[in-house]
Amino acid sequence: MREGSLHEARSAVQAARGALPREPAVCFLAARVEVAAGRWADAEDQLRRALRLDAAFAAAHRLLGVVTARQGRHGEAIEWWERWLTLTDQDGTDPVAREQVGKAIEAVHGLQRALESVDG
Repeated sequence: MREGSLHEARSAVQAARGALPREPAVCFLAARVEVAAGRWADAEDQLRRALRLDAAFAAAHRLLGVVTARQGRHGEAIEWWERWLTLTDQDGTDPVAREQVGKAIEAVHGLQRALESVDG
């Protein structure tokens, strides 16, 4: 995302936050902007805020898995993705999205096994 677009997106989030200060979707939107900027820790803060407002906000669980994985916290990423899978188990969530998350979990497990074999 270009810098100008990021600035516009952040301005839109600020306006939304002013109008809806306790809306978890606004926090999620702020996190998406931070992800686009590669600001993983800031994205994580926004997602955790969204989950404090609504612990069942499934999309925040999924994105928090991505954000923690990007920060090298792979075990935590798996936990967030597994929570997302549980939350979306019966709600008609796109099966392709569920399959992608399943593949990400498998890939992280593979990475963990590979690292363990290198370590010792």
